[in-house]
Amino acid sequence: MNAVAFRKELPWLLGLSDIYIAQLIAPARTASGDKHRALKFPKPFFTTRSGVRIWWVKDLESWASDVRRYRRGAAGRKIGSTLLDRPEIANALLGRH
Repeated sequence: MNAVAFRKELPWLLGLSDIYIAQLIAPARTASGDKHRALKFPKPFFTTRSGVRIWWVKDLESWASDVRRYRRGAAGRKIGSTLLDRPEIANALLGRH
């Protein structure tokens, strides 16, 4: 289970607000939604019948790294902060040792 992340864990792992995560997962059909779609957030690899979405942690790490590479500003450096900058906290959140 430590190779996967659930929806509720994403804000903590990626260093983003819950609202921003929601906009990445389901972008609106507006100009701001186009900005979120352009970031190409990974799709969950599995969704349960009850709607629980599950992502591979490696996909989230790769996405955060790509966003950082293309965004030069301060906001871009914060994305993926726990996964990329504080692996000990990410490991504790994910139950890795």
